[in-house]
Amino acid sequence: MMLTRALFIVVLSAILGTTGTGGTAKTEDAKKLQGTWKFVSVEGAEKAPPDGFKNIRMKISADKLVVMAEGKEVNSQKYKINDAKNPREIDLVVKVLLDRGDVVVASDETRQGIYELKDDRLKICIALATNKKTPTPAGRPTEFKTRGDLTIMVLEREK
Repeated sequence: MMLTRALFIVVLSAILGTTGTGGTAKTEDAKKLQGTWKFVSVEGAEKAPPDGFKNIRMKISADKLVVMAEGKEVNSQKYKINDAKNPREIDLVVKVLLDRGDVVVASDETRQGIYELKDDRLKICIALATNKKTPTPAGRPTEFKTRGDLTIMVLEREK
């Protein structure tokens, strides 16, 4: 169980990235996103998340997104949103390991997503890589549907 939870945290960290590019509290959504969020569900091409994923929290500030597991920070990054678009856009930067055959190269890559914020519920659909040899997903999703390179996370504001 502990190994499964640790593996899930690593996967979640890959989903949410390790560094970022901008993110400010200038828009109404940026202000509303701030707070602590708990996971309600995660859907994607991979198997279902393990029990205990609902104990993971995401703390969002004006310019940073932090993933907490068992009260400890496991991931931190900046984020960028565009709430003028429909659907609303979110960009995250993830560390991608590229297998070049003779060497594995790490690089920061932007992963595009969309989000929906309704009251105390946040839904994020993010495009992820399907494997290490083809690390670039198709691009920004246009709707909240899973496919090979899309993951949907539903979070609720913690009160």
